[in-house]
Amino acid sequence: MSQPILPEASEQTWRLLPDGDNPFPFPVLDHRQASLGLRSRPADEATAARFEALRGDDAPDLRRRPIQGGQVLPVRLDYPAPTTPLADGCLFRADRPEERWDIFLFEGHLVFRRSWTGEAIFRARVSAIPEGLLLTELEVHPDWLSRMAPAQVDFLVWSHLFGRPVPHPVPKGALQQPERAIGWSLQTYGCLAWFAVEEDPTAWVRMAADEG
Repeated sequence: MSQPILPEASEQTWRLLPDGDNPFPFPVLDHRQASLGLRSRPADEATAARFEALRGDDAPDLRRRPIQGGQVLPVRLDYPAPTTPLADGCLFRADRPEERWDIFLFEGHLVFRRSWTGEAIFRARVSAIPEGLLLTELEVHPDWLSRMAPAQVDFLVWSHLFGRPVPHPVPKGALQQPERAIGWSLQTYGCLAWFAVEEDPTAWVRMAADEG
């Protein structure tokens, strides 16, 4: 996959990229410095202990269990083949509190859980295709159900499993209050979220891949 030429990092905590410095086809809030400088401290000892316990947890409770009250959305999100074949178990485990997600593969499903609480938020069927991987049938926790859910999962796959600095979705109107948008992004995605956008970036990501 080809990557856009990323704008030069700024010492500012955040900036709305001007047209001449924006490699993306939509308005972007660049908050890399805020993300890279993020330091998270659990509110209490119980929360800290829960996070540490989950670092060695194989999530047996997530095997085959649908998300309680979840709603299934039809999606079609394709990816290149990973360099290492996927095997059941943990694919990404947060190694510090600033990383908000753990990602597992269980019997043909990717499960995305919160690293602090262990709660499963997204569950997507994944299958092999000639070009790589295909995600379908996205199950979403009722508290996270929104128009952004497919784009949120897409961001988590690219950023956490492939290590790609792709944009992440924020609610409509969020960029009008940049500091609140950054706070929401860091709480939702953690330190791997750098570029906030109100548009759905999934089509753009795939267009860049096709051009590469």
